[in-house]
Parts: sequence; C-alpha cells; structure tokens
Amino acid sequence: MGVVFVVFFWSRIATNLYLSTTGEPATAVVTRASEYIGNNIPGAMLYFTYEVNGKTLKAKQHVRSSAYREGEAVDVVYAPGYPALVGVRSEVTGSRQRRDAVVMGGIGLVLSAIGIPGLIRWVRRACTLKTLAERGVSREGTVERVLERPYKLGSVTPLYLEYAFTGTDGQRRVSASDDLPREAAADYKAGERLTVLQDPGNPETNAVDVWNILRDR
Repeated sequence: MGVVFVVFFWSRIATNLYLSTTGEPATAVVTRASEYIGNNIPGAMLYFTYEVNGKTLKAKQHVRSSAYREGEAVDVVYAPGYPALVGVRSEVTGSRQRRDAVVMGGIGLVLSAIGIPGLIRWVRRACTLKTLAERGVSREGTVERVLERPYKLGSVTPLYLEYAFTGTDGQRRVSASDDLPREAAADYKAGERLTVLQDPGNPETNAVDVWNILRDR
C-alpha cells in the first residue's frame, strides 16, 4: 500500500512540476465530464480536445472539480516536445494539489519500508519519460496483447499492454506499457495501432502514453 501511495502521488508531483515549468499554454474544449469513482470520491474524469500546430488532440484527466460542462473552455499546458503530455492548468499549478501530493507521498513512505526503493524506481521511470517527451521520435506500433499484472491494488488487478513496433534502427521490438487507466482497457484490442515514443539515441528506451489517449472514444 505504501508503494502505491508513493508511486501515484510522487508521479503526480513530477508530471505537474515538469508541465508547470516547461509547458506551453493552450485552450481546450471539454467534450465530456464523468464521475471519477462514484459519488464518494470528489472530482471528475475530464475529457477534452485541444489544438497544437493545427492538429486536434484528445486527452483526459482527473480533476478536483465536478463543475465542468461539455463545451466549456479550459486552460491547459502541454509538453513542447510531446503535446500528448498535457494537464489542466489549475490542476498542474495549484499549490494545494502539490501540497496534497507531498503529504500523501509522505504517508506512503511511512506506511511501507520498501517505499523508498519504489520511489527510486519511479523517479528513474519519470526521467525516462521526460527524456522521451523532449527528444523522442514517434513510431507506429501495434497492440499485441492486453495483460493482467500478477498482483492486485486493493480489489483491482492492473492491466497493461504488450506492444510491438519497428524502431528507428529498423529492428522490430516488443515492449510493455505502464498500467492502463482501468476504464481505458476496453479501448485497446490486439492488432490495433498506437503511437510509440522511442529515444533515437537509445533505441531500447520507448514508451506508450496510455494516460493521454489520442484516439476516438
């Protein structure tokens, strides 16, 4: 449980700090706002579209307020090198959000003796994703399988993708994604295409952005 707190909340800090310091502003339009996890969990899952260099992108994010409505304009910030990495400005730059993430991350460290090794692993992963956002090359990939992790987080078994793509070096590679947002699992089927980011300087380093899905829902 402690590792879950550490990974989730400190990952939020890393992403928010990155977007708040280097992100480019844009105006998004809300396409849908739905309950996050029932009435007892505050906030909503916000779906929105935004434009970068004339291209319309789609994304989603959990937000604290459930007052957003379809068609409403929302300020967002995105990573210059990888526009799919995006966040609602008020969620990214708010001091309360960062404070809550720090507090909950600290609780996670206290709850688990293995929290620090888990945090170290995530920091390394965050650095890898930051590198890919800055200089990664987009490659077309294919979903091979949607798989379950061999453990549960509470009552939920995390899902992840096994995907294949041809890298910048011409080699076919098979890799695994981060855990999928639970409600997004049904969006992926074997054989479907997806975008993979690869580090041209280190072809073994690649990732799929499963938390900002650029596809019709």
